Amino acid sequence: MSCGLHNGIDAALTELEELRRLGRVKSLTRTFHRLLRSATESGTTEQMTKVESLISSVSPVILQRLKGLIQLQSAKMAAFVESLGNEPRLDHGYLLFLTEMSAKLKAVEVLESLLDLALVLRLRPQDKAEVYDELIKIYGKRGDIPNLERLSNLVLSESDRQHFTATIGRLAHFYR
Repeated sequence: MSCGLHNGIDAALTELEELRRLGRVKSLTRTFHRLLRSATESGTTEQMTKVESLISSVSPVILQRLKGLIQLQSAKMAAFVESLGNEPRLDHGYLLFLTEMSAKLKAVEVLESLLDLALVLRLRPQDKAEVYDELIKIYGKRGDIPNLERLSNLVLSESDRQHFTATIGRLAHFYR
């Protein structure tokens, strides 16, 4: 691990603290995500503690949700499910956070993981539809026809199609 990366995390923390002090930070969530992901992947224990402390001082809920997002980005689905406790279930706010952040970051791996874990997480059909919708938007804008076709097959195989009407319409949009 290079010293430059460690200094980069420390410098980013210092800069963020200064911006917060001046009241010049619009949206912290993506900044927090980037800091936490860097600290998780290549930071020291001390840096990780500093980043977690900073995020927790603003919102302990955002810290927990960002950790879950990063676990899914890193294909650590078992760790993600374990982080939810004995009865793994996503509340709607957490699911909304994950889908919105995934859309902003174009993090299809998070959305795909949510679909893979749908039974374990006991996602309602309308929740699955939200996840499908975000994936369709990302794959559609990329022109990724194979993944759109795969999603089309998954959506059409859903037993309760009434919740997927808008999703099917969104798929049709990219086939025009």
